[in-house]
Amino acid sequence: SYGDELKSDVLIVGHHGSKSSSSNEWLMQVDPKIAVVSSGFNNRYHHPHVNVLSRFQQHSISLYNTADSGAVEINLAEVLSVTQWREKNAPIWRQNL
Repeated sequence: SYGDELKSDVLIVGHHGSKSSSSNEWLMQVDPKIAVVSSGFNNRYHHPHVNVLSRFQQHSISLYNTADSGAVEINLAEVLSVTQWREKNAPIWRQNL
């Protein structure tokens, strides 16, 4: 219904990347450069689903998963850039307190 109004450089993936989220049609319409899926490490639902991951790869969309990246910071300047918290910080549970 909304056509080109759905275009976005960044997509927050619906429902933690469940099997029914992010159809090919949706991805073609939104046409994001970057996508972020919020999911927990070793979650019991195994989100994001392998089919969803494959779809993003087929569309050449960079996908960041909070289960792997921790916090994801996106700089929306002229050139998009992404900072993944765990690239700069050790996981909290591995730090010596």
